[in-house]
Amino acid sequence: MSSHGTAGGSLEDAHFAVNADTARAGRAGEIAVGRRLDQIALKTGVTVLHDLRIPGSKANIDHVVVSGNKVWLIDTKVWQPGTYITVFGRTYRGFTPVPHTDKRGLPFAQKRIRDYLDGSHTSPEMQRPLLVIRSSRQGHPVRLWGYRPASDPGARVRAITETQLNFTAGAGSARIVAALVKLLN
Repeated sequence: MSSHGTAGGSLEDAHFAVNADTARAGRAGEIAVGRRLDQIALKTGVTVLHDLRIPGSKANIDHVVVSGNKVWLIDTKVWQPGTYITVFGRTYRGFTPVPHTDKRGLPFAQKRIRDYLDGSHTSPEMQRPLLVIRSSRQGHPVRLWGYRPASDPGARVRAITETQLNFTAGAGSARIVAALVKLLN
């Protein structure tokens, strides 16, 4: 297994979060998804990196998986249980609008990471970014069947639950991994 970085590391002293409870929940979600990704790395040999800086930004990406030249960016979110549906570009949980679900971070992160890797002469095959959603209450599911990220007019971001994580087996390209390790927080 190859795993680098610390899942949830950027949320340890997250003074930028809405409040301490939100930061704690987000960190716990990132740690749980990080553990799941590390288990997948053990089984498949993929390389996993946690908590990377996005070049030219103060933002981070929660996880990156590399298998050969294929690179997946993964953002973890913890949302309240319920059914999420997007209608005309706005997302609702039931009949309540939930604007935080329509942020556009993954396409921005994907472009910055791709540009960085292209500048490192690594020939990455950037895969569809993944938005992994966890429920804020264990045993109460988040259902995403009607959710389409606002940042996703062309179906470029895939929203899933952590049980749906699955990757092609194989170690990550040493050149790509070496370039990404430089971005660890």
